[in-house]
Amino acid sequence: MISMKCLKSTTYAGKRLRPGDHFEARGESDARVLAAIRTAERCARPAPVPTADTYQTRVMTAKPAGLPPVPMSLSRTVVSLDDMDAEALHALAKSRGVKVHHLAGARKVRQALLDAQKAG
Repeated sequence: MISMKCLKSTTYAGKRLRPGDHFEARGESDARVLAAIRTAERCARPAPVPTADTYQTRVMTAKPAGLPPVPMSLSRTVVSLDDMDAEALHALAKSRGVKVHHLAGARKVRQALLDAQKAG
């Protein structure tokens, strides 16, 4: 990318440029043509990055986990499959190695878990 300064009003790379606007030419050949027809000239400073039209970014960091989850074999409470929602059933199926479609409802996941328990 070559930094250029517009000398005449023109359209380049789908953008409307006015005299004095700084922009980036796509390549060396574009820069030579724009300079030859006196539409733009090379400039030493890089083109400024527009700030108004850019997306806002955020730093996303994971929160440290508190206590590790208690395995089902060590927990004292027994939860039946009927009391679990679809998300919990999917997690249980994944932990037991039962393959179910990610969009399957609670009823189908519950049935797949029961079938896997009978088979294994």
